[in-house]
Amino acid sequence: ACLKKGGAREAVLAAETMAVLFISLQEDCAAVYSEVEGVLLDLLRSHKQAAVRAKIGHAMALGSFVSGEDPVDSSALMTRLLRLALPEDANKDVAAPHLEAWSLLASALPDGYVADRATMWLLSLEGPMDHKEVEVRMAAITCASIIYEACHRLGEDVAQRVVDEVAAKESWEPQTEGVEE
Repeated sequence: ACLKKGGAREAVLAAETMAVLFISLQEDCAAVYSEVEGVLLDLLRSHKQAAVRAKIGHAMALGSFVSGEDPVDSSALMTRLLRLALPEDANKDVAAPHLEAWSLLASALPDGYVADRATMWLLSLEGPMDHKEVEVRMAAITCASIIYEACHRLGEDVAQRVVDEVAAKESWEPQTEGVEE
């Protein structure tokens, strides 16, 4: 109820409490997460306050991770989190938490699954890696590091192939104007 009808501050605290609950429950987390997942997903899509959506995304990533949900099944949530973090006008309070939640879920994926999507994901991180806010850039770099590490565990040739594919498709120059030092 606090997430749906409470004010922004109350909803943020409710989402943070949900995240702590997921961690605390451990063995029962899967059952609780499956009960609330649909409601949280609706709120992630529709809540008016960006700060609340960021906390809900974080709570959902923790719930999915702690519940032991099949990591590949979490890919729909990962897609949603990445889309919320990508708009160039996304502020650091929205983009960074969504990218951090994405990286948590990505860290649990099988290396082959990550390698198959590595080029697409790395190219989608171009904008966040050039973001004016350092928090967003750092979160995007963490995502890229997780992707590269998964590819590297499959072999240096796999990691090099992904680097070559990204380099061949990139047409952007790193943005330096207006970027915080």
